[in-house]
Amino acid sequence: MKKFILLLTILNFGFSEEYIPRFPEDVTMSKEDIIVANTILGEARGEGYYGMSIVADVIYERVKLKRWKNAAAACLAENQFSASNYKHGRSDRRWFEALALAKKVNRGEDIIRMFKFTQFRAWKISEVPPYAINIKYYKNHVFFNEKRDFNS
Repeated sequence: MKKFILLLTILNFGFSEEYIPRFPEDVTMSKEDIIVANTILGEARGEGYYGMSIVADVIYERVKLKRWKNAAAACLAENQFSASNYKHGRSDRRWFEALALAKKVNRGEDIIRMFKFTQFRAWKISEVPPYAINIKYYKNHVFFNEKRDFNS
């Protein structure tokens, strides 16, 4: 019975909307963690944990391509993220989820292994560019790769 419960717990852990990481009040947060968490939350707070995970993975993939020295630099780069300076704080119930994802990105952990997206846009605001490949829609965003990223 214990093995069965453990298996169910592991299978359900994936991207359950009910999974909310809990941090002690004195958790250590670096400046980089806060910048990345604010960016993730600002870009996808209305899309739940899964949507924020995809945005976190985009940040991870951009750093992996060595366009920026770290995730915070990628978030603060000009014309990259519209919400990089969005301030949330602990009052937002999703902020701790974003913080957990930011800590993974800053440790160099791949958030979603099956996706390797490097770009996203709000599909209601702007069209998908003609150079986009591997296009996937999720709620308010369209995620994709540029041809140059896919071939590298």
